[in-house]
Amino acid sequence: MKEFKSVQVLNNSVAQRIAAGEVIERPESVIRELLDNAIDADSSAIDIYIQDGGIKEIRVMDDGSGMSPSDLHICCSSHATSKISKVEDLYNLSTLGFRGEALYSISACTNLTVISKQRDNIPYTLSILDGVQEAPEPGGSTKGTTIIAKDLFYSIPGRKKFLKRPQAEGTACRKTFLNKALSFPEIAFRFFNNGKLRHNLPVSDQLQRILQAYQDTIHENFMGTTEIEAGDFSIKAVCSTPDFYRTDRSYIQLFINKRRIHDFSLLQAVTYGYNDYLPGGSFPYCFLFITISPELVDFNIHPAKREAKIRNISEIHHETVQMLKAWLFKTTVKHSPASRRESGSAPALNYPGLNKSHKAQDISKILQPQFPTKKTYGEAMTSWIQNAAESKSELVKKPVEDHQINDEFNFIYRGQVFNLFLIVETGNSVLLIDQHAAHERIIYEELKNSSTSQKLLIPFIFEPDKEIESFLLSHREIYSSIGIEITQKTIGNWELLSLPAVCKTIQNDILDFIMNSTGNSHEIEKKLYAMISCRAAVKDGDILDPVTASNLIQKALNLKIPRCPHGRPIWKELTREQLFRDVERIL
Repeated sequence: MKEFKSVQVLNNSVAQRIAAGEVIERPESVIRELLDNAIDADSSAIDIYIQDGGIKEIRVMDDGSGMSPSDLHICCSSHATSKISKVEDLYNLSTLGFRGEALYSISACTNLTVISKQRDNIPYTLSILDGVQEAPEPGGSTKGTTIIAKDLFYSIPGRKKFLKRPQAEGTACRKTFLNKALSFPEIAFRFFNNGKLRHNLPVSDQLQRILQAYQDTIHENFMGTTEIEAGDFSIKAVCSTPDFYRTDRSYIQLFINKRRIHDFSLLQAVTYGYNDYLPGGSFPYCFLFITISPELVDFNIHPAKREAKIRNISEIHHETVQMLKAWLFKTTVKHSPASRRESGSAPALNYPGLNKSHKAQDISKILQPQFPTKKTYGEAMTSWIQNAAESKSELVKKPVEDHQINDEFNFIYRGQVFNLFLIVETGNSVLLIDQHAAHERIIYEELKNSSTSQKLLIPFIFEPDKEIESFLLSHREIYSSIGIEITQKTIGNWELLSLPAVCKTIQNDILDFIMNSTGNSHEIEKKLYAMISCRAAVKDGDILDPVTASNLIQKALNLKIPRCPHGRPIWKELTREQLFRDVERIL
């Protein structure tokens, strides 16, 4: 028979070690808590020293306000804190620490020494060895506070067995150090590992602090800053241009009121902001700093304060997406031909074989180009030479000025290479335009801005499974908004009635997409547009005649976002200066 035990109150030593186990998981937990205290003490410089990954020793030194002997006497007691005094203070926090459990927990699982000097007073030293606290004594030479925690988990051997190798623990300590340092560029930080200086972060601005912290990973030329203010909150992002990305989310970092947190909604907002600019499976470098009224956020929901409840999260999510999209648009088009033309700095150039009647050619001729494909090399060259000869003859007949196009881009089309790239000369640059990527974006923009469709002579019948049918019943407007008309005849039996004109040759692809896609309207719409654009665009290997190529180039140069729907760049620019430099020719 099971023995029943009476209820009892745990003795202080056991309770203290249980509490310590909840707050202190590994050496980086000690770093996290001590850094919070050092920052809250109005420090201007903070140094961190670790030995053997922090298992043997952690030392945190700051030049902050320090503690008096009476503060030292109780600072390691349970729930001793200078940060809050009543429940209401939890919802108006202006400090990183607030629970009064850090030093109490650290003292339960390490041999702890605290040396502190307050203003012009002499320093005092507090020691807690083997769980026994001694009275603070005069001594020690320091400005602010120095805390030394040795022999982590000496009193909880079961927990010590789960620690990783010193190298791995040291890496975790360094990561936590950087998480804290990034939010406070006005404070100087240094990090020492086994006596060697690993990070020296002098006082700087937000961008420079991030570049200091990740100097071996992040390239300055690809980073920028954008920020907005919106009522009860402000958002600042230090983020990468579309040319600089990675295949994981590890460098999307989120900070609320200078605390590093994990929040799926805000992570999603960053990825949505970059949706049109990065290839699939790619993610930006983005450090998002959000300052919000304290009463709108609750940090008291996670032992390590890694999560938060945010009252107006949907508003912050929306503003984050819009801010990043606006910055990326501005950054991407800043040096594009469209931008140069609008600013009046684009030089007027001429394409000898393009007359004004070509300019008026309808977009449908690009969407469904009438050109021979998969020609032999000889056929292609013969055709191109003929066109080139005709262009030259036309140029001889008329002055160059007669062929200028004042309200569109002027360029010289130099030909096609690898049956994929269109060579275009614009001013002092040469562009290699990816014909498939450019055509994809052209079609994509047409789809977004038009909902016209064509009725099918014979409707397509399809039978979605229950999950897809349920989704279609609630979200068919996603498809109707772009001219794809579907209707339910009976349960499990549907018809596809209309399609956009550009989709008339890819009905099967459309049906396959409809029968296999669920999700929110934003994701469905983007994937559908991208799929249609990709299927309908000219392909790698399609040989374009000069007129079709010129029309494609004209529209490509007018694109506001010079990237395909999957995020790949549409062209590569090579400047005259760069080319002269590469071949060691002096301008």
